[in-house]
Amino acid sequence: MRSYVVEHAPREASVLDLMCGPGYLLGAIAQQRPDLKLRGVDISEDFIEHAKTQCLGTFEVHDARTWNTKEQFDVVLCTAGIHHLPYGQQSAFIERLPRLLKPTGFCIVADPLLPDYSNELERKQSAAKLGYEYLQATLATDPPAEIVTAALDILYDDVQGDEWKTSLEKLLPSYKPHFNK
Repeated sequence: MRSYVVEHAPREASVLDLMCGPGYLLGAIAQQRPDLKLRGVDISEDFIEHAKTQCLGTFEVHDARTWNTKEQFDVVLCTAGIHHLPYGQQSAFIERLPRLLKPTGFCIVADPLLPDYSNELERKQSAAKLGYEYLQATLATDPPAEIVTAALDILYDDVQGDEWKTSLEKLLPSYKPHFNK
């Protein structure tokens, strides 16, 4: 995602990162493209305070689901955010994205997806499989104990439905009316 923005954003483009978290993505983009006008929005005050240390840009505490602006952006990003929204709110959030884009702009949404499922047991099995893959990748880096604990917490939250990861098959219909690629 970072490399795509770096390569394809117009000179001095405006870039919005919704649910920007601690600002790592915008910070990485800023290192390669200091000409871009960066803006991050996240519901967490702690994340926004940290994001302000990552790069020059505008960072604001807002709920991305209800945040209103008349401004349109050349680039709109949302990384690993949609699964934090309950299933019933994901489509409404996706519907908002095109209104934030300039006519020639582009939007990138990246979120962890589960294999498709048809019932709650299959959803839990898919979440467990994905969580186990995350855990294996985490363990391969020989991390400190608190990182392993965080990976286990994610696996638990995903299986129990405390986060709302879904499958591409279930989410794609929300995108199709609003995006052509």
